[in-house]
Amino acid sequence: MEKFFNGVLKFLAAICAILFVFSTAVALLLFNAERRLFNANLYLRAFESQDLYERLPELAAEMLTSAINLNPCDANPVMCASEGRPSEAQACLEAALGAETYETLVRNKRTPTPEEVQAIQPCLDQYPQDPGEQATQGGPPEYMTSLSTEDWQAIIGAVLPPEMLRPLTEQALTSVFGYLDGQADSAVLSLVEFKAHLGGPAGFEAVMLMLHAQPPCTPEQIVELTAGNLSGEPELILCNPSDEILEFVQPLVESQLQSVVASLPDEAVLIPADAPGMENPLQALRALRIIMRFSPLLPLGLLFLITVFAVRSLKGWLDWWGAPLFLGGLTGLVGAASINPIYKWAFNNTIQPGFPPGLPVSFAETARGILGSVLSGVAAPIIFQSIALLLLGIILVLATRIKRPARIKPKPQDIEGEIPDERS
Repeated sequence: MEKFFNGVLKFLAAICAILFVFSTAVALLLFNAERRLFNANLYLRAFESQDLYERLPELAAEMLTSAINLNPCDANPVMCASEGRPSEAQACLEAALGAETYETLVRNKRTPTPEEVQAIQPCLDQYPQDPGEQATQGGPPEYMTSLSTEDWQAIIGAVLPPEMLRPLTEQALTSVFGYLDGQADSAVLSLVEFKAHLGGPAGFEAVMLMLHAQPPCTPEQIVELTAGNLSGEPELILCNPSDEILEFVQPLVESQLQSVVASLPDEAVLIPADAPGMENPLQALRALRIIMRFSPLLPLGLLFLITVFAVRSLKGWLDWWGAPLFLGGLTGLVGAASINPIYKWAFNNTIQPGFPPGLPVSFAETARGILGSVLSGVAAPIIFQSIALLLLGIILVLATRIKRPARIKPKPQDIEGEIPDERS
């Protein structure tokens, strides 16, 4: 009976050892993800690694130029002018795509695939879109189309130089994660320093860069500028004034700039205190973080059960702890090393295809680098912790293979002393 009972205990210990191996890898991932992903410093280091503060003007300029030049009708002809589409055209498109797909595309939740474009082409040929109406679909203001990528880069660089962008980003991330940690009721970003910067020479430089990118002022625009400035109700006309007119217009530009800056709030509310629908998800997130934070207790509890069920000696402890620690560390190491290749596959096959059409390649590459840096920051401590467990397991396993030297039984004369010689 005792032998059967010991067999059952060893079987339970073996089950706990198997569970320990897999739970250790999961616990390492959850524990480090909670510690790292909710730390603003991880993202700040990722931004630094990609030179985001220095490259932002270039990236933003490329995105703006691409968005301005993008024709939404080319990207999604189903969505284009959907409100004024005849019922016959709508019925044709819906029949070609199916009701569910048509509803998805007409709401612009995604762009149509090449196969879907081919399927709706007969409908587009039968009910062609009015070019004039098509041109009005989401067209940008005329003054924005005059700005080249280099113009946008210079304007954004003047408004948001690295020395201004860096503290704003740090403050925003710190405030958001402080809110998520329950340290504040809301997340806010102070704009006081940014307003002072925008109202100074940098803001004036940005406005002048925008004006110089416009077509030369016409006589009518010059009259409007002059009349507005003399009447005391100036209105900034977006055109490129000559050097003679510029001296007269400069006070108008400065006045309009100060008016715009004064209208800006002193702080931007990133997450309001009474954000609708935020309470329940936030509570769920905080509960999830508690589970992630204490997830290592599960493998530790399994080690305790292994000890209770099977350990009866020092050698038994080395055997029952050594192998699970080695395999748990090895599993965690393999899992951490797999994060980067899995992320690359997911980015190429899932994340990047979901980007809006016309997005510059530079943005996708930067996003790939930032996300990769964040995940590397999570994987790095997992690798070190897994190696530590693996080495500890090897030490315990090797300790069971060390044989003790045989104990020599002492002779009686070594205990009682040498027996005297009778011949003496």
